[in-house]
Amino acid sequence: MSLLRVAAVLSLACMLMTVIPAQESVSADPPGTRADGDRTVTLELLTATWCAGCPYADAAADRLLRVIGPERLSVIQYHVIMTDPMRINESDARRHTYGDPALPSLFLDGEFKSDEATSYEEAFDRYLTFVQESLQVDTPVSMGLTYDLGGGSVTLNTSMDSSESLVGQNLFLRVVLFENILEDGGKIYNYTVRAYNETSVDLVSSPTIESVTFALDGSWVVENMGAAAFLQMDADGGIHQSVNVMFGDPPVVTITSPSGGSVSGDLTVEGSCTGGRTLSEVFLKTDDGLWVEVEGTSTWQHDIDTTALSDGSHTIYAKVYDVAGTYSETDVLSITVENEEPVPGFETALLIVAFLSVAVILGGIRRLKK
Repeated sequence: MSLLRVAAVLSLACMLMTVIPAQESVSADPPGTRADGDRTVTLELLTATWCAGCPYADAAADRLLRVIGPERLSVIQYHVIMTDPMRINESDARRHTYGDPALPSLFLDGEFKSDEATSYEEAFDRYLTFVQESLQVDTPVSMGLTYDLGGGSVTLNTSMDSSESLVGQNLFLRVVLFENILEDGGKIYNYTVRAYNETSVDLVSSPTIESVTFALDGSWVVENMGAAAFLQMDADGGIHQSVNVMFGDPPVVTITSPSGGSVSGDLTVEGSCTGGRTLSEVFLKTDDGLWVEVEGTSTWQHDIDTTALSDGSHTIYAKVYDVAGTYSETDVLSITVENEEPVPGFETALLIVAFLSVAVILGGIRRLKK
């Protein structure tokens, strides 16, 4: 065989080596945190116990918090009109601020989105689309919320920081107390506003902390309560950011199997939950996907088809809720999906080229001897 042919074979082998695709890794943000610019969407629902279409909207809003997660969605439900036993003056005032829309009415980050709900499925699908669109909008504001309970009151401390100047914006910090698992007429209502406060704020001196204290009514079940805070422009303008917290003792979720590492094919994720009040639902999500309810509570499991994931690094998150809506910290499982045949590395490819080259040369020598 001529040296020209040998050179051609070597060149072809080297070309094949250069087109071997590189493997990419996918990483997720730490659990319970938001990257800079991520927003927690504020979902405000104007509703009433007497409204025919409101139960669909109420249930859809409740479920959205589970599917999206409390780190990225705050749900607030204002019961309005005098005939609603859960109505407060501030809820009616909030409706007036938004122009007295029909019920139910959904507002996301201060923007009207929908007043129709002819079925739960229709409401949920429409609301989910709206929320996912809102999540794509960056925000310059980060917020945190802590609370102090005692003496028949709760003090809420809202921290705010902005990465850009908000001078000239008429900003209001709005803080609400809400209560879950309220019953009326055989129906359960969640995220129902019990108290409301708004304060004009100036973030020129950002970061800043604003505190507000609410007296707790003796009829409220504090373990079923929580709070949300949001920063809004003007009386009814856009909302920059939101944050929420629950008051009850949180349950704990633990992923027990697998321990991580390389996986392929069908993967069964198992775990356990403890604490809180009566456990209600366990949710998992993969990377930045939606939360999915899994089978079981105190012990649970869920199958994941890893062939639907790209090869490389992925993160699985777990969260549990109790009946009062109090949620756990997020447990995390890191895996490496390896479903495809491994691509030869540089050293392996070089050995293959060397072997082929020697074989070609030896074959040429044998033919010359003949």
